[in-house]
Amino acid sequence: MARSKPKSKSQFKKILGIAVVVGIGVLVANAYLEKNGGFLPGTGDLSYDEAASRLPGVLDDVDWSENFVQRRANIDLVQDADLKDTLPDIGQFSLVVSPPISSNDVAVEIFVSSEKSGKGTDGWMVETARAFNDAAKRLSSGRVAKIKIRKIASGTGYQFIASRKHLPQAYSPSNHLWIRMAEAHG
Repeated sequence: MARSKPKSKSQFKKILGIAVVVGIGVLVANAYLEKNGGFLPGTGDLSYDEAASRLPGVLDDVDWSENFVQRRANIDLVQDADLKDTLPDIGQFSLVVSPPISSNDVAVEIFVSSEKSGKGTDGWMVETARAFNDAAKRLSSGRVAKIKIRKIASGTGYQFIASRKHLPQAYSPSNHLWIRMAEAHG
């Protein structure tokens, strides 16, 4: 049985490369320590006197400037602007649960925040709605109840509700604050 020779040239190049990187790192660290009086951030507590003596050296490395950049944004604060006109079409926010609806069905649409309408652990509302739809629950009228889930950011959902551009039957934002804000808009 023949033995293959180790690839000593490539192994040597790898070891040499690692040694060069480590050597450069040591040189940079030594230069830093020498410049900063042996101080390496995060290496321990300093006494008040030690900190006070090293502070001027640290401040010397800060690049100060008295040239403040003055920028002004052109913002048009039109009082007549209607929130409804600034919102995109509701179709841009997908229905992640969209069961087929027949004339014998009653569907409820819920705006659900992206934290609960995604996939995996972020998709528990989606999984619950699908399980509910699969159960084909009937109302006392005999019609089948179904749930549609629209994945929409909480703030954007609030804006649709506040502007009345699109009103879901239910709203499940990421934070109760959004519900309080929607309540404030009636």
